[in-house]
Amino acid sequence: MSQNLCEKALIDSITPINVANMLMIADTFSCDILKKAGLAYVEENPRSIVKTIAWKVMEHVRASCVSYIHNSSFIPPLNYGVPLSYFFLSRFQG
Repeated sequence: MSQNLCEKALIDSITPINVANMLMIADTFSCDILKKAGLAYVEENPRSIVKTIAWKVMEHVRASCVSYIHNSSFIPPLNYGVPLSYFFLSRFQG
């Protein structure tokens, strides 16, 4: 339960600047919901994200994350006005 609350808070705070960090956190702590939300965010905003310092760091520190992202075909539906955390927590919770 507390992991879901933490993931929700992190998902609601995803930005182009911190999404790479969120993906590394998700990878480290096996946070599948956060990982899926981060991937969705990257796919919606790729140009602004790959230019960030955090992304460059992730390319070197966690090449497996970047590889997974490049090979991912996960694209969520557009949810105008609905926070990403609501979509991912309601759809992917066990």
